[in-house]
Amino acid sequence: MPEKTLSYQCKKCHAEQQLPASAAGSVVPCTHCKTPMPIPASAPPVILQLALHAGEITKDGLSEIMRLWEEKRSENPHTDILEVLKEQPGITEEKINKLKKTHKVWVLRNQEKRLTAAILRLGWVSEDKMKQAAEIQQLIFRKKGVHPGLGDILIQQGHLKQTQLDAILKAMNKCGEPAAKVPPETKKITSKAIPKDPACHESAPGSSDVADDNISCYTLEQDETSTSELDSYLSLTISQDNMAAFIRQKQILPQHFNADDLLEWLQSKGIIYGLVEKSLLDGFIRFESVRQSSFKTASGKPPKPGKEGSVHFNFPTDFLSSGAMLSDDGRIDFRERGAIPHVTKGCLLAEKTATIHGVNGVDVFGNIQVVPEVKDPPLKAGTGVYTSEDRLKIFAKIDGQPSLRASGEVSVIDEILIKGDVGYETGHIQYDGKVRITGKIPAGFRVEANEVTAEAIDGGQVSAKGDVVITNGITEGEVYTEGEVRAKFVNKSKIRTLSNVTIHSEVIDSDIACSGGFNIRTGKIIASEIAARQGIEAGTIGTEISSSSTLHIGIDLPLQETFMEIDRKIQKKKEILSKVLLLPQDLDNEEKKLLADITHFAQVQDRSGLKLKLIQEKKFEDAETTATEAPSFVKKLHEDMQNAEKRLGELFDRQDTIGDDKKKALEAIDAAEKNLREDEQEKKAMEDWAAQRTPIALLKINSKAYPGTRIIASMAQATLQEPLSRCMVRQVEVHNSVEKEYIIRIFR
Repeated sequence: MPEKTLSYQCKKCHAEQQLPASAAGSVVPCTHCKTPMPIPASAPPVILQLALHAGEITKDGLSEIMRLWEEKRSENPHTDILEVLKEQPGITEEKINKLKKTHKVWVLRNQEKRLTAAILRLGWVSEDKMKQAAEIQQLIFRKKGVHPGLGDILIQQGHLKQTQLDAILKAMNKCGEPAAKVPPETKKITSKAIPKDPACHESAPGSSDVADDNISCYTLEQDETSTSELDSYLSLTISQDNMAAFIRQKQILPQHFNADDLLEWLQSKGIIYGLVEKSLLDGFIRFESVRQSSFKTASGKPPKPGKEGSVHFNFPTDFLSSGAMLSDDGRIDFRERGAIPHVTKGCLLAEKTATIHGVNGVDVFGNIQVVPEVKDPPLKAGTGVYTSEDRLKIFAKIDGQPSLRASGEVSVIDEILIKGDVGYETGHIQYDGKVRITGKIPAGFRVEANEVTAEAIDGGQVSAKGDVVITNGITEGEVYTEGEVRAKFVNKSKIRTLSNVTIHSEVIDSDIACSGGFNIRTGKIIASEIAARQGIEAGTIGTEISSSSTLHIGIDLPLQETFMEIDRKIQKKKEILSKVLLLPQDLDNEEKKLLADITHFAQVQDRSGLKLKLIQEKKFEDAETTATEAPSFVKKLHEDMQNAEKRLGELFDRQDTIGDDKKKALEAIDAAEKNLREDEQEKKAMEDWAAQRTPIALLKINSKAYPGTRIIASMAQATLQEPLSRCMVRQVEVHNSVEKEYIIRIFR
């Protein structure tokens, strides 16, 4: 499995970067501008979870602390979670110190678990011996109150050697895994410092464990602080990629050395991954002919690069999906529908070549060699389609018009016709297809569809995934869509789209932002604010008496707003995930308490039954009563037994259902992780989509722009002091002796 990664965008330079999943909740420098980046935590820090289990905070309190922590980290990336915890009601300094001690114990236990797993994986100690050492450790803790190291116990018992323990502890400290690139006891001598070992280019007939031809190697030189008798007899060479280790005899090897000695020597040099079997090491020691050649003692696992996937669409994805063209008078001419594709049921719409994710490698020192992440283009099924079992193909479920969203969602749209105006007879319109309205959309009514065409918007609101085409104009309306917007005029309205906006005659007192280009080639922009990622083309901007207009060129406000909304969704789903992740532990704790309660009430029954028997046998003293008090005591014992029986029944009933609750908790975690993953994938798809569309900081004036018009680009801005006619305005880069500068320049 490829190493898990997470995406994060620097708040300062906005550079997107891939980070290891372990970076969550930490502060790392941006790879571009070096600014410290506080990476949001994917789960509550352990010390918070410990506080929750100790009853110091509630689940709701945990979520609030996480929210406050993220806010403070945005101001100071190095803010400690304990600083936020201290501010919570009821959290005293004493409780903080207690939590710190508990956390320290947790860290020690976690390290012991990692050490145990690493030793077992390397095969140095058997599971039975490991269990025996753990039992000794617990016994010492119960009797003396001290917690001896598991590794120390294994050494005392003779199951592990000090050199082995040192090597693996150094490896764990370096990379969190049982690996150490080059231990301090050795020095890496590069090929520039010494000639390549000629032994690495020899081969021994009939042996697969000798060096391959043409392998470039370097020698590990002994450190003065760490000596071994074998250093005098053997040389150790490593391939330049650290994927193979070879030994060769320097002088005749004394007979008292065995395979265990050789294995220990290799491990002391940091060679701990891919070691050959002891039987092969024994063969190296026994046979002189093998010792004369370079003998391969360890082989790493080479990394396997991934391969990017691709998606082939069987329909044009850049057609005029509105199916309408602007006529000379600015109205939409439905007779000029353009080349609108149409598909039939069962038609193959898109096919994806699956992404092959790379596999990380491991060198002989145990270092993880991470392969670069490859792009995985999105292919999502929308409405009117279905996918193949392998989810690599999308087919049309109905006849209709194919559609592709920026997020990679493929749909097939059918159409409904609304004759006349939207009103009380129709109500709000919600339809997963194309809605065609022959009248207007008045104030107070809303239309939500894939695509919308209408005669006019007169105070209404439109939300769409595709194109919005208004044959006349938009007055005091709102339009939110991912597709193109086309209209004759816009007055006192708001438009947001991830595509282009085309207006024929005029835009007055309106707020329009698009991720494509804004085109009002022969019309007027009056007292409005326009933002377009790919530039603005206009006839006339302003008048002699109107308020000035502000034009943002090369700036993508809709995409920024989209990312903010996706980030809000991601944050909310992370909070949901952090809550459901606690459910299994809560249920485990409940189950432990159930067992303790069952044991307690079972003992109550046993003790009560025994005392009743003793009373029947007239052994009042043993039953802890007297003959006089025995009748009332018997009554109490029967009551205790009945209460215990009732409580045991309740506990056993709960015990029967807790397994189902655990299953539901795991399902809830899977669902929460899936929902979060979908939003993260949507954001990544939008980022890839945006990366393919270069911002264009250009304003083309076909007629005239009046003084007062404000032009804002990403790095510069200007206000016109005099009229401009038939020219282009751009943001350009200029150089000086100190740093880059940007200015707004006019090209006539």
